Amino acid sequence: MTPAADTAERDVAVPFASLQVGQDPSQIYVAGNGNIWTAPIDTTLPAAAPTTPWVNNGFATEDGVLFTFGRTVDQIKGWQSFDPLRMIVTEAPKTVKFTLMQSTAANIILALGGGTVSATGPPPNLYSPPAPQALTMNALYINAIDGANTWAFYCPRAMITDNVEVPWKKSGEAQFALTFTIQAAAAGKDTFNFVFPTSFGTS
Repeated sequence: MTPAADTAERDVAVPFASLQVGQDPSQIYVAGNGNIWTAPIDTTLPAAAPTTPWVNNGFATEDGVLFTFGRTVDQIKGWQSFDPLRMIVTEAPKTVKFTLMQSTAANIILALGGGTVSATGPPPNLYSPPAPQALTMNALYINAIDGANTWAFYCPRAMITDNVEVPWKKSGEAQFALTFTIQAAAAGKDTFNFVFPTSFGTS
């Protein structure tokens, strides 16, 4: 007899009725426009339009924003079974990617993990990078607009974890391609949140 399968995180029963979405074109979402804000680590989720210390990072490329939710699962197998006996989630990495188009002091400081820009110099507007070992985390708040509906994403702790490439070339603008990895939140806080319009429902 094949042993019963098990999981490290027990399945949660979902009422079948809650899965009956139906065909409703008003629930097809197109993120045609939006904004990207960043702020110091653990800045709280804004209840309205973000204000200081949130910084609007300006235009992003047409690719918009890409959210990736990964999961690594270890399968425990037994001699007497062709199927896994248990599955254990060992990590669940989450990333947020976007490319900023505006060359500003705020954006270069964000992209390069800190540093300062001198207003007086010499020379004026001199950027000085942070120490190589410095680790800088930011809060992210990103909204997307589809007609009358506005959707949003928030996380209190994220850090750039991939190479930052800044092209200077004859054609096309300088860009900052950024990949943030979402970090664990403070105790009792969600790692991230989505904020949906009321039409989204709760089930």
